[in-house]
Amino acid sequence: MNFVFIASFMLLTIVLWIILDFILGRRRQLLSMNQRETGILHGHFDIFMHGKEFFEDYFREIRNARHHVHVLFL
Repeated sequence: MNFVFIASFMLLTIVLWIILDFILGRRRQLLSMNQRETGILHGHFDIFMHGKEFFEDYFREIRNARHHVHVLFL
Protein backbone atom coordinates (compact mmCIF):
# COMPACT_ATOMS: atom_id res chain seq x y z
CA MET A 1 0.00 0.00 0.00
CA ASN A 2 2.86 2.33 0.81
CA PHE A 3 4.42 1.67 -2.62
CA VAL A 4 1.15 2.59 -4.42
CA PHE A 5 0.95 5.86 -2.49
CA ILE A 6 4.56 6.79 -3.30
CA ALA A 7 4.20 5.84 -6.98
CA SER A 8 0.94 7.83 -7.27
CA PHE A 9 2.52 10.84 -5.58
CA MET A 10 5.55 10.71 -7.90
CA LEU A 11 3.35 10.36 -11.00
CA LEU A 12 1.17 13.29 -9.92
CA THR A 13 4.28 15.39 -9.21
CA ILE A 14 5.73 14.64 -12.65
CA VAL A 15 2.44 15.46 -14.41
CA LEU A 16 2.10 18.75 -12.53
CA TRP A 17 5.75 19.60 -13.29
CA ILE A 18 5.17 19.02 -17.03
CA ILE A 19 2.00 21.14 -17.05
CA LEU A 20 3.68 23.97 -15.14
CA ASP A 21 6.73 23.84 -17.42
CA PHE A 22 4.50 24.02 -20.50
CA ILE A 23 2.47 26.98 -19.19
CA LEU A 24 5.51 28.98 -18.07
CA GLY A 25 7.42 28.19 -21.27
CA ARG A 26 4.51 29.33 -23.43
CA ARG A 27 4.17 32.55 -21.44
CA ARG A 28 7.89 33.25 -21.82
CA GLN A 29 7.75 32.59 -25.57
CA LEU A 30 4.76 34.89 -26.06
CA LEU A 31 6.45 37.69 -24.12
CA SER A 32 9.64 37.35 -26.17
CA MET A 33 7.65 37.36 -29.43
CA ASN A 34 6.01 40.67 -28.50
CA GLN A 35 9.42 42.23 -27.90
CA ARG A 36 10.69 41.17 -31.33
CA GLU A 37 7.77 42.72 -33.21
CA THR A 38 8.86 46.27 -32.43
CA GLY A 39 11.79 46.28 -34.82
CA ILE A 40 11.24 49.69 -36.42
CA LEU A 41 11.88 52.41 -33.90
CA HIS A 42 12.38 55.43 -36.16
CA GLY A 43 10.46 54.62 -39.32
CA HIS A 44 7.66 56.15 -41.31
CA PHE A 45 5.32 55.13 -44.07
CA ASP A 46 3.77 56.88 -47.03
CA ILE A 47 0.66 56.00 -49.02
CA PHE A 48 0.79 56.74 -52.74
CA MET A 49 -2.16 56.82 -55.09
CA HIS A 50 -0.19 57.25 -58.31
CA GLY A 51 2.87 55.47 -59.65
CA LYS A 52 4.81 58.61 -60.59
CA GLU A 53 4.81 59.91 -57.01
CA PHE A 54 5.74 56.49 -55.72
CA PHE A 55 8.73 55.97 -58.00
CA GLU A 56 10.09 59.47 -57.41
CA ASP A 57 9.99 58.93 -53.67
CA TYR A 58 11.15 55.31 -53.96
CA PHE A 59 14.34 56.16 -55.83
CA ARG A 60 15.01 59.15 -53.55
CA GLU A 61 14.72 56.85 -50.51
CA ILE A 62 17.12 54.36 -52.11
CA ARG A 63 19.69 57.08 -52.81
CA ASN A 64 19.44 58.39 -49.21
CA ALA A 65 19.29 55.00 -47.45
CA ARG A 66 22.14 53.98 -45.16
CA HIS A 67 21.34 50.27 -45.01
CA HIS A 68 18.15 49.22 -46.77
CA VAL A 69 14.62 50.27 -47.71
CA HIS A 70 11.49 48.32 -46.79
CA VAL A 71 8.63 48.37 -49.30
CA LEU A 72 5.18 46.89 -48.77
CA PHE A 73 2.70 46.63 -51.64
CA LEU A 74 -0.96 46.05 -50.77
